[in-house]
Amino acid sequence: MNTNPLLVFNGLPKFNDIRPEHVSPAIDSLLTEGRALVEKLATATDTPDWQHFVQPIEDFSEKLSRSWGPVGHMNAVVNTPELREAYNENLAKLTDFYSDLSQDERLYNKYKAIQASAEYAQLSRAQKKIIDNEVRGFKLGGAELPPAEKVRFKEIAEQLSKLGSKFEENILDNTNDFKHIVGDAAELTGLPEDSLAAAAEAAKADGQTGYLFTLHFPSYMPVMQYCNNRALRETLYRAYATRASDQGPLHGQHDNTALMDEILKLRHEEAQLLGFAGDLANAAVAQRLQESQPDLDILVNNLGIFEPKGFFDIPDQDWQRFFDVNVLSGVRLSRLYAQGMARRGWGRVVFISSESGLQIPAEMVHYGMTKTAQLAVARGLAETLAGSGVTVNSVLPGPTRSEGVETFVSDLAREQKVSEAQVEKDFFKNMRPSSIIQRFATVEEVANMVVYVCSEQASATTGSALRVDGGVVRAIA
Repeated sequence: MNTNPLLVFNGLPKFNDIRPEHVSPAIDSLLTEGRALVEKLATATDTPDWQHFVQPIEDFSEKLSRSWGPVGHMNAVVNTPELREAYNENLAKLTDFYSDLSQDERLYNKYKAIQASAEYAQLSRAQKKIIDNEVRGFKLGGAELPPAEKVRFKEIAEQLSKLGSKFEENILDNTNDFKHIVGDAAELTGLPEDSLAAAAEAAKADGQTGYLFTLHFPSYMPVMQYCNNRALRETLYRAYATRASDQGPLHGQHDNTALMDEILKLRHEEAQLLGFAGDLANAAVAQRLQESQPDLDILVNNLGIFEPKGFFDIPDQDWQRFFDVNVLSGVRLSRLYAQGMARRGWGRVVFISSESGLQIPAEMVHYGMTKTAQLAVARGLAETLAGSGVTVNSVLPGPTRSEGVETFVSDLAREQKVSEAQVEKDFFKNMRPSSIIQRFATVEEVANMVVYVCSEQASATTGSALRVDGGVVRAIA
């Protein structure tokens, strides 16, 4: 009988029995088993199928998850220096294992063979989804990269794993460091009696009088849900929202700012290694993209160009160019990907249009034309895909401080010898007086709407034109 609780797979995890010294032996044992299984399956000469190829990998993955999952959970909620050390040591081993696994072309080819086989059509929807996800995972794991780029991709994965762990540690340490004392129970009206008693006990244990609150959820959530003291709720909320940052009451302590910069740089490099570069206004290039990335669950059509130019100065080739880039690129990609989404029963298609599609700007009629066309395409495609589980929507930003607009405003301010703030103020006074917010929206504000319509929560939002225009369009519907 195995005495290591991380290697017992029947019943619920034995949290009370797990100790830091159990982690390495369990993970080492499982990774040895996993590498042997991978080699056996990768070198097998029989035709791969679900029962003899996919199922053994799924079974092993479940075992590894059952062992590692409790370690990660305990590291987050009952962290100790010994457990943290064991967690980080074994996280590196797991990252190495999964990096090798995701780049194993032998396994990748066998998954693709099953996907292309007659058996695939007979599998359940869940089984097909597992195989499709695995094929996608191999692509995103670098299986198709040249050898030198595979090495760099693996290095990036290892660095990101370390940085991600440190990021979480900083949040945890910052959460543990925060304490807030309230001296008078009269400031805690609305708080349940058990929460009030727990806060009093926490203060006593800390050698203080009154009521002690932390950012741990048993302390934090009752205040946010029930306490009538708005100022206290604000204090705790701001502390929680600014953990491990350069803001808030513990600013600069366990600051994740530099880590975030490094993570973004590495993710950008990772994306460049895996990415696809091409002019999607070209039909052949769009086809090549679909061949390299055959399945998508979410398609955001955000390719677009704009240029202020008077109507009588716009030649035919500009009209065609704007239509090809702003409209046809999205039409082609939707045609290539939306049918697959419908077959799988879930998908999101979003066209990034503009308030200029409703209020055609006299200085950019050709641009406005393309944005109106996008609204028509999106609505028509939504009706075409009715009942399929695929939603299609348009998002209409108003004047937005994008990179191009930032440059335009900066250049104009320099040319007019005024501040950028003055240029922005004059623009809304003279060009967009109907704006309610009287400023450029940020790209993050637009992105928030896009994230929503791409989410599970937006399943009943389809065929819609959703405005993030700051109230520029004078309409109530």
